[in-house]
This record gives sequence, C-alpha cells and structure tokens, in this order.
Amino acid sequence: MWNKAIEGSYDSATELARDINKDTKTVIAMLNKGMIQALKHRKQQRYRIRNITEQQIRDMKYRPYQNHYKRWSAAENYILVNFRDKPDRVLANMLKRNENSIRIQRCKLKKCGIYA
Repeated sequence: MWNKAIEGSYDSATELARDINKDTKTVIAMLNKGMIQALKHRKQQRYRIRNITEQQIRDMKYRPYQNHYKRWSAAENYILVNFRDKPDRVLANMLKRNENSIRIQRCKLKKCGIYA
C-alpha cells in the first residue's frame, strides 16, 4: 500500500479509494472539486492520478467527520425531568435546542426509567 503512496501514481480512482478506505464516488467527487490532480482518460470516466504525496493520502485517510449534534449534559437532562409542566417550545428556547430533539430526549429518558 505505501509503496504506491510513496511512488505517487494510481491508474484509477478505484485504486486510490481502496488505499484510503473511501468510496469510489467520494474520490471522484474530490477529483471534480480539484482536491486531487488527475488526468482524465479520453471517453471513459477513468482517471490517472499522478504526483500525489504520502501526506495528501494521510490527510484524506484520517479526515475527521463533523458531529452534527451536541451531547446532552446532566444539567439539561435535569431540566427536562424537573420542568415537566413546561411545553416543548419553552424548553427548546431555554436549552437552545430544537423542539423535536426535546421530544426525542424525553423518550430516551422514559426508556431509561428516569422520566416516568
């Protein structure tokens, strides 16, 4: 694996995708965005990838994904349990959360037996 990475050449996007453990469509999207330099074959959707460094491969392989949510803290769970008479809209404004996330967290607390 690292021999090709040091050499820096791949005959197709599929080979690079295998080495960095990503989907081929993801690699093709990276090629189209210009994140990776490549030569396109004449009439096919095949790419010849040249001059890619080991550092670029490492960056593509270990790129962290963003979390699109916040974890619920003990204080927020305490507020949900003790302010049962408040509507979801008010609690959502208090906690800076979505109304639907309030409902989902209440259901999770009910499953655990905390919010009975």
